[in-house]
Amino acid sequence: MSHSALFLNHLTEELKPEAQATEDLQHRLEQMLQQAQEKWPALAVPEPHFITALAERWNTTARRQSLERWLDYVQPADFRLALACGLGLPGGIEAFEKAYKSDIDRLLRRYEGPTLPAEDLLQSLREKLFVSTPTRAAKIHSYSGQGYLQNWLRVTGTRTFIDMLRSTSKRQEKELQPIGDTPFLNVPDDLQDMELDFLKREYRGKFKEAFAAAAQSLTSHQRNLLRQHRVFKRTVEQLGKLYSVHPSTASRRVSKAREALLMATRQEFMNRLKLQQQEFDSIMDMIRSRLDLSMTRLLQSATDDPAADA
Repeated sequence: MSHSALFLNHLTEELKPEAQATEDLQHRLEQMLQQAQEKWPALAVPEPHFITALAERWNTTARRQSLERWLDYVQPADFRLALACGLGLPGGIEAFEKAYKSDIDRLLRRYEGPTLPAEDLLQSLREKLFVSTPTRAAKIHSYSGQGYLQNWLRVTGTRTFIDMLRSTSKRQEKELQPIGDTPFLNVPDDLQDMELDFLKREYRGKFKEAFAAAAQSLTSHQRNLLRQHRVFKRTVEQLGKLYSVHPSTASRRVSKAREALLMATRQEFMNRLKLQQQEFDSIMDMIRSRLDLSMTRLLQSATDDPAADA
């Protein structure tokens, strides 16, 4: 059976027509297999398993975009490595930890402490990534091949260690709390900002680049409108007078410009990091609370004249 036929056989009925209409599907699948094999020749992932696993991932993410675009984001070598780990193939986990040793070490240094030594953190990460239990599948099975496995590991590792820190803090609070008293040992104030701090260091440069490019995709009027509203704190009533429109119209224009900027930033950020939608959403969930603040700061550096189109 050809690779394309095998791929089709593992799709839901509603998705088969689109795959059948993809003329170069067989060629693209063959290229993926070749790239994955060249990168990890020692990892004996069966070709049929690679193809069927790819089809299963498409089944769960198809609603987000077309098959052709989805295939553009597949990282074949990363997907092969993840499958080898998920299957428990000899050398799989060792290859994973060797490939991403610097990323793992960086995470361990960031989150280790007296109550959570690096050895415990590493063991918990291994269990989270590679060990399935009766109540959950190993996390590595959730990697869809979309975007770099390195980015996926950074987000997954950060969340794993944050959860451990929170769990440890809650356990300490319970142990130290006198009976009948209110809690007096709270989660450290900076704990909730650790994820944000991590992402700032990892993605700040790319985010600024994406934002700058996105801002340039707006019209000068939209940029000025956002800057006047966000940086100079002009109300929609003031903007209405400035543009001789009703405040509700000014409000709609501000909302439309803001949405256009966010959507353009989203796309630029995804493209620059080769992220897929699901991976991007995981990152944005962690920094969403500070996004508006970042927008205001970045708009301050824009070069348009605030009153140019007044």
